[in-house]
Amino acid sequence: QVQLLTPRFRSVYEGMQSQSKGATQISKAMEQLTEIASQSSDSLQEFNQASQSLRDALGGLRDEVSTFKTIRQDLIEEDRKQFEASRPLSSQEASDQTGEPEGETESPSKDTPEGPKF
Repeated sequence: QVQLLTPRFRSVYEGMQSQSKGATQISKAMEQLTEIASQSSDSLQEFNQASQSLRDALGGLRDEVSTFKTIRQDLIEEDRKQFEASRPLSSQEASDQTGEPEGETESPSKDTPEGPKF
């Protein structure tokens, strides 16, 4: 009888060894998955930090550009005013400012560059 049971025990033993090897492979695979998940988590944290740094830098860049635009617009306006103040007026522009038609001038009896009004 024992001789009849020996092949069965051998078969059970081989099956158990096979299952043990399979369990070891599964365990190693789970360890690898855990490590990969940890690396992915670390990478995601680094990505989020880099993204936040880029957002911060972009905000700073926007502030700098808006300041530049404001300064530039102020300088352009200042240059325009200086240009207009320094250039001689044409006769048309002068009449537009005084409200008189071109060719008509005021008499020297009024307050004009020709003399004061008394």
